Amino acid sequence: MIVASLPPCCAPLLHLHSSSASSLYNHSITMHTLPILWSEMVLGAPCSTKDCALIDWMWESVAQATDELITEWGLTPSRELPLTDTLTRAWTSLHEKINGSDGRRVFSCWPKIMRESGQANCVGRTLLGARLFDLLEIPHFILIMPFHVVNLVPLPEGWLYVDLANGVFEKRRAKLYERERGKILSFDKPIDLFQVGLLSSSRSLVYLILCNLMGVKLVGENLESQAQCPDSLEREARIRVYSEYKHLLAESDLAGCLGELFPDEESLMADPLMEEEHERVRRLLKERFSGRDAPFST
Repeated sequence: MIVASLPPCCAPLLHLHSSSASSLYNHSITMHTLPILWSEMVLGAPCSTKDCALIDWMWESVAQATDELITEWGLTPSRELPLTDTLTRAWTSLHEKINGSDGRRVFSCWPKIMRESGQANCVGRTLLGARLFDLLEIPHFILIMPFHVVNLVPLPEGWLYVDLANGVFEKRRAKLYERERGKILSFDKPIDLFQVGLLSSSRSLVYLILCNLMGVKLVGENLESQAQCPDSLEREARIRVYSEYKHLLAESDLAGCLGELFPDEESLMADPLMEEEHERVRRLLKERFSGRDAPFST
């Protein structure tokens, strides 16, 4: 397992293979604890599970909580504005929102912590973007890349790349690779550092939130993981959040949970094309922060 703490504009997406990470996975305990953890830690309010699949409930509940945050933060989109103006407005509002926040939290991607910290990493911003597109009734996807995630809007000839973490909105052509468990997209050329990713629906944001929760748990429990998180503000923020929810995180085998609930995403993240992209971006990130105290480990 490789755990990476990333720059503030990115999410701490864990490049992990949970099948090997959790040989003692306890299904019954984790499936009992996970809805409680999700309600208290992610949503910040009690939320009864519906009579539906767990992933569906997790997505519907976090979508509703995100819609409430969109209203609170004044991000409600207007159908009268051109899409690019709507996206620019959302980016500007989010950029203003994070100013003056209480220390770096590159793991801030679920509604409760975004509200409390006034911050949102790329997962959080992609979650907000997905709900904005849903409110506008615009078809969309997400693209899960090594160290980053963005929104994608299909166009007649290509894709609109929507990065609400960095304010990048570009039209691009891409090649689609069909795999047994899903699709991998490769742009004709990199956008900043990024070029290849897993094409998925918004529901995969549940997977990414769980990855971020796992990052908090790893740093909170493991001294070695703390050493891989050299930024002191980020490390202390994770430990504080872990301490608050230690009783629930300790009972939740998140690595095993990811393997059970999201086998397609886990398999595709280990695809040779994604592995190659992971190494390429890791190397470029290391070069970009050469000679400085990079807020990530490589």
